[in-house]
Amino acid sequence: MHTFGMGWMGLWWLLPFIIIVAVLYVATGRDGRSRRSRALEILEERLARGEIDIGTYERLKAELTEND
Repeated sequence: MHTFGMGWMGLWWLLPFIIIVAVLYVATGRDGRSRRSRALEILEERLARGEIDIGTYERLKAELTEND
C-alpha cells in the first residue's frame, strides 16, 4: 500500500507547472478569439462615440474578421 502513495508523491513537482499552464491558458485564450472579440468591442465603442465613420468601421471589422 505504501508504494502506491510514494509514487504519487513524486508527481507533486508537476503541480506548479500545471497551475502556470492553466493560468496562461485562461489569460491569453487558446486561439486569440478573446483578443479578437475585444478588438471588435473597442471598434463598436469607437463607432458609438463618433470617433470613426461607418465606412471605416466596416473596413476595420472586415479586416478583424477576415480569418474567421
